[in-house]
Amino acid sequence: MPAFMHSSEPGWLWIVFVAIVLVALFVDFVLLRKQGSHEIHAKEAAIWSVIWVLVSLAFNGLLWWAVKDSSGDTRLANTKFVEFLTGYLLEKSLAVDNIFIFLLIFNYF
Repeated sequence: MPAFMHSSEPGWLWIVFVAIVLVALFVDFVLLRKQGSHEIHAKEAAIWSVIWVLVSLAFNGLLWWAVKDSSGDTRLANTKFVEFLTGYLLEKSLAVDNIFIFLLIFNYF
C-alpha cells in the first residue's frame, strides 16, 4: 500500500499537489518558452520568485485546511503546517547557499 494512504492528509491532496507541479512545469516549459531566450532582470526574477513562493504558501494553507477538515484536530493541522513551512524554508536556504557556492567556484575559474 502506498505511503500516502497511511498519512494524516487526505488522498485528494496528493492529487492537488501533483496537479500544481504539472501546471508549474507546463508554465515553465511551454508558456515561458514562447518568450524565447532573453536576459532576465532582477525585477522579472523577483516577480517570478514571489509568484512561486505564494503558490507554495497557498498549498500550505490548503494542507492546513485539509488536515483540520479530515481529522478535526487543529493541533495536528498546525503541526503539519509548521513541518511544511520548515521544510520549504530549509530548501530555499539551501538553494541560496548553492548559488553562493556556484558563484565562488565560477569566480575562481
